[in-house]
Amino acid sequence: MSHHIVRRLTALARNGVLTHFLSLSAQDIWMRFGHAIQESVLRNYVSTMDFDADAVFGVYDGGLVPVGVAHMAIAGDSAEVGLSVLARARKQGIGAAMLEQAIRHGKSLGLKKITVLCLQENSGMRRLAEKFFMETTSEGREVEADLELLQSPSDAAGQPSPGTVPPVP
Repeated sequence: MSHHIVRRLTALARNGVLTHFLSLSAQDIWMRFGHAIQESVLRNYVSTMDFDADAVFGVYDGGLVPVGVAHMAIAGDSAEVGLSVLARARKQGIGAAMLEQAIRHGKSLGLKKITVLCLQENSGMRRLAEKFFMETTSEGREVEADLELLQSPSDAAGQPSPGTVPPVP
């Protein structure tokens, strides 16, 4: 598996994040959000992303638009992570690299749990959850994958997790 640099994005990357989502096919949007979304709703979603309170991560392949985006919505002592990777960049470990970074970030914040929601038919996301030993439960057409975050001694001491990449625009 190749190494990917996962960057924490700032609001300066908002247009690139929007372009990323607009580059996804209707099927990809369905898999990422669990239902069809009109472009105006997608634009509103990106325009209201809080890059400071939440965490948004991206992987670039040399261009200005991220090929992978992870939105980590933080609420209390847990976070929900949504991932998307452009079709041309899939099966290269980008989703795994972003989820790993979200887990590290969650630990550094002292979060207790990371959750990923996906559709039953999203085999890629289900495999990713399995790779990270997330506990999965199914209800209807949705799968919820949870990972309890165990704090390491360095995390408990307030030290940043190794491998954390500083924010970039």
